[in-house]
Amino acid sequence: MAERGSLMPKQTNVNQAAAFGLILFLSACGGGEEEKPTSPVSSALSAPIIWQSEPLKENLGALSVTDQGEPQFLVGYESGGLELVSFDGVSLTEPGPYRTTSLGNGTLVDVDGAELFLFPGISRSGSEIVVFVYSPGLPAPLEIELEADVSGTIEGICASASTSSPDTVNVGYWTDLDSQSLSVGTIKSEGENLIYEPSESLRFDKYVKSCAMVGDTKIAAGGFGISIHGDGEPVLMSLSGVPVHMTGLLQDDALRLAMSYSGGEVYVANEEGKYAKLDIQASLSSEAPDEVKNIVMSGLSTEASFPNGFLAIEGRADGGDSRILYLDQNDIFSQLDAAN
Repeated sequence: MAERGSLMPKQTNVNQAAAFGLILFLSACGGGEEEKPTSPVSSALSAPIIWQSEPLKENLGALSVTDQGEPQFLVGYESGGLELVSFDGVSLTEPGPYRTTSLGNGTLVDVDGAELFLFPGISRSGSEIVVFVYSPGLPAPLEIELEADVSGTIEGICASASTSSPDTVNVGYWTDLDSQSLSVGTIKSEGENLIYEPSESLRFDKYVKSCAMVGDTKIAAGGFGISIHGDGEPVLMSLSGVPVHMTGLLQDDALRLAMSYSGGEVYVANEEGKYAKLDIQASLSSEAPDEVKNIVMSGLSTEASFPNGFLAIEGRADGGDSRILYLDQNDIFSQLDAAN
């Protein structure tokens, strides 16, 4: 049964009804899994930093990227506030007066004739699924609360555009009261309303710690390893350690996964079961980070440096600034595929 969420939330710090009208005007105008043998690569893969953003205003609590056009990032700061920034980390909007601990990637969706980016996220209290809406002409991202039956506090969320249903966003999340299940649903529009519709719950033997959506493929990671739910039978991969952030990409019909751990390490894996740690290397204009937190992968090309997309990480210097650091994801996975 569909659960409706009005584009006019109950409480807000801005006039969201008027803001959304402006957007429209400007824009229109587990069990039973097949276990995959895993093959850890003995040495770390070389991952030089190709580009880095300007210093961010502060450390991030969440990071996501748009799926169309020029890559743009919705960033959620640890102390609160969300804004859209460019590939170089330059602010594109004013900060929205919100706070979130997790974001799904932004999907371009037609909402009543308007082209809008929808970024699923978690409300400040953690008790609601929200959507952060952005369109050129809006001074700041706009938060829309969805009507969804959530029990407990949402621990994390992931999202991507559906490959089978146009203008539909696939969403997955888990809560503190049911940390062994990934709740899956979709977000779509009905007129000027956004509707959340739950579809299934994926149950695992141990807790979920991170997730990723890649089209209609659902990936969860936790104490059980990595579980991939696509068109065929679910696949379970064992890993050392538990990823706290995960991102995925379908490139040349092959699933690629990247993940960060609580200690700051970054690993990558492919659907064949190979996985390896990344040796993130400094370049002439950038230093290797002391710590990596948020991570996101994109197939969007930008400039000549990334014709096949990129892996973006939030790199933190010891006692210094956070930046978005860019790695060549195509080169990384070519190394992984070729490794013995």
